[in-house]
Amino acid sequence: MIALALALAWLRGAAADDAPPARPHPYEGRKDLGNTEPGDGARFAGRGYLQLVGRTNYRRYSTVAGVDLEAEPDRAAEPPIAAAILAAFFAERQTPIMAAIERRDHRAIRRIVNGGLKAHRQIQSRVPIYEKALRARRGAGAKLRVAGVSNPDWLAIHVPAILQALDRAGLNDIRLRAYILASAEHECGQGQFLWELAP
Repeated sequence: MIALALALAWLRGAAADDAPPARPHPYEGRKDLGNTEPGDGARFAGRGYLQLVGRTNYRRYSTVAGVDLEAEPDRAAEPPIAAAILAAFFAERQTPIMAAIERRDHRAIRRIVNGGLKAHRQIQSRVPIYEKALRARRGAGAKLRVAGVSNPDWLAIHVPAILQALDRAGLNDIRLRAYILASAEHECGQGQFLWELAP
């Protein structure tokens, strides 16, 4: 019996020794994101409606959030804080985004927001749905009814937080709001993934 226990213990140890080394987080060591300390990649991974990444961005949006996100990065996933960050991000880019909206250059909008075209078609397919829902909405406090939403919390918790933040930031154009909501819906899976999924 002791020999069996020793053999099993040896096998467990050998298996652990043979395990491949863990891959570093994709954002680990990314100086362009301000990730200069060991563990920063995972610590400052994507959170919120934008999937905010990098120590520099967490520090930058701390003022808007009213919280030291560098010290408490998990707070970036709280709906009111995530919404304030989202609104500030789009307010900073409002002029070029609105110019692209006027030109109906949807690819340009996504490049301004994301730096590329990742998920461009999925987001753009949702924009008219949000625009229609925003136009049909009766008053600022009225609930938004949006086709294709599978998570009831998205409309009950997340969308109201985002709309309040957009109001505070003065982002009132319905076309812009529709794009912001469609983009946020995609980035966080209708509020189900306010933390980055494991890489």
